Order: sequence, then C-alpha cells, then structure tokens
Amino acid sequence: KIEEHWIEQQAQAEQKFLEQYKAGEYNFEHPYVVMNPYLLNPLSALILLQTEEPVTIDVIVKGKTADTDFYFKGVSATEHILPVLGLYAGTDNTVILKADNGLQTEIHMLTDAAPENVAKVQVIANDSELSEQLFFAVPACDDFLMAGYDRNGDCRWYSPVPFAYNFEKVRNGHIFTGGPYVLTPPFTPTTMFEMDLLGKVYHEYRLPNGYREGFFEKEDYNNIKSISYYDVIGDTDYYYTFRCPVCGKETDIKEKEVPYSLRRELLDARRDNYTRSLGWR
Repeated sequence: KIEEHWIEQQAQAEQKFLEQYKAGEYNFEHPYVVMNPYLLNPLSALILLQTEEPVTIDVIVKGKTADTDFYFKGVSATEHILPVLGLYAGTDNTVILKADNGLQTEIHMLTDAAPENVAKVQVIANDSELSEQLFFAVPACDDFLMAGYDRNGDCRWYSPVPFAYNFEKVRNGHIFTGGPYVLTPPFTPTTMFEMDLLGKVYHEYRLPNGYREGFFEKEDYNNIKSISYYDVIGDTDYYYTFRCPVCGKETDIKEKEVPYSLRRELLDARRDNYTRSLGWR
C-alpha cells in the first residue's frame, strides 16, 4: 500500500480540525485544543479560540524549572490560533494563556511517552554558554530520531519520522532537514524538507543524485534568499539552486563543477564559523 504524502495527510488533518473548531463555540475559558496537529511533532499542539474584542494572548508552556518555560507572544486579534511547543513526553503538561486584558486560564495537556529511539542526553555547559532554549540532536542514521532538548537535557521536541543528516533554521523561521530516503545507505540523502517546528511541511525537495556535507542558506546578487547544496559524486561536485523558500521565486536547477579546493574552503569556513567572508549566512 502506497501511503499518501505527508503534505496531503497534513492538509486533511488541518481541514478536519478546522471544521471541528468552526462547528463549535470556543472562547478563552473553553478553547479548542488539538494535539500534534500536523502529525510530525507529538510534543506540540494548537489552541484555537475566539474573543469578542481584540486582545493579545500569550502562551506559556511551563518547564520543570523557571528557565525552561517556553513562551509564545501573540498578536491582537479576535480569532486566535496559538502554537504550543515544548511539551514534555509522558507528562501532564501545564500551559497557561495570558491575555492583555488581565484574563488568565490554565490548560493541561497529556502526552504519550517518547519512543526508545529518542536519545537521552546530558547537557554539560554553563548557563552563560547556552544561548538558545532548544538544542537539536540530528542523527546520521535511522538508529535514533531527531530531537530537541532544553538546557536541562529534557526532550521537548521529536518527530517519529527519521529525519536525519542536516538541520538548518532559515530567515523565514522554518527549519530544513534531510529526509529518510537515501541513495547509498547510510548517507547521501535524496530529499530535504522545509517545515516549521509544529511539524507542518511546506516543501519537499528531491535531488536524484543525492547530496553530502550539508546545505546552507545564502544570499544571491538580487538579495534573494535561496537554499543551495553541493553534492559529491566521485571527483565531481554539483551545485544546486532551488526555489526561494522566503519569497517563493523559482529558479531552474543549475549544475556546475566546483573545484575541490573551493569545496574544502567552503567546508572549512563553515566549520570555523567564518561563513560571512564567503557570502554564506
């Protein structure tokens, strides 16, 4: 049996929960909650509700410690679709809604335990060295699932789909990661996905020859952001440019040889965090 593509499955799931939401009356005290709305992040949810007057509603996902609370800042509106990220697995999570008119409500969200192939980690770092709330571990094979951890080492994000190999956050707030399909196991993936942290997939990119080493967001001469890759097959490198994930501008796939010395220069600069000098982010 050939399963439907994730984008199609997600479109059907989205249509279903939006229809259920619109069929009822949901307000600040009694919101509509859908767990794992896009099927690819069991530690996420959406909260949907209406208010009579425009208000701003903030979301707080309570952590085990004060510095692991996750926040989402809302905007003034009467129709609210609020993302919930950073739930704990196998836990009765507490989520707080705070409106700028002084109202506050508490919601409890129960999640299933994470599967065994979500790795357990220990964070060894000083607080001053931790600049983000969520840190992703991306596997290079299907033994473990890609997962995100807070500064205490607790899993706050994972996907049951074996995304792997690469992970990049880009300017539009989405993430890009390698897909589970490979040309030569265990490496050389042939797909890459653009999605948000809720797990909603926006685009799938397919590379018949696969790719290695990674992908990067870059800025071209028109100040257009695009996703670029270079791929190694034997002694020949190929350079691909795809549709811009920010503005939607489409460009033809280009293919050209890149000298090995330049490939090494790009890799070394990436690893040494000197990407600005080469025009990369």
